[in-house]
Amino acid sequence: MEWLHNCPWWEPVRYFTVNFLWNLQLALGEILLV
Repeated sequence: MEWLHNCPWWEPVRYFTVNFLWNLQLALGEILLV
């Protein structure tokens, strides 16, 4: 997957995806705890 290092769009997309999944996990945790 060496080509990923040459794609400037990959970092922000990966960052956004991790943030989105983390927030989704937190939101689901809040819903399940209620």
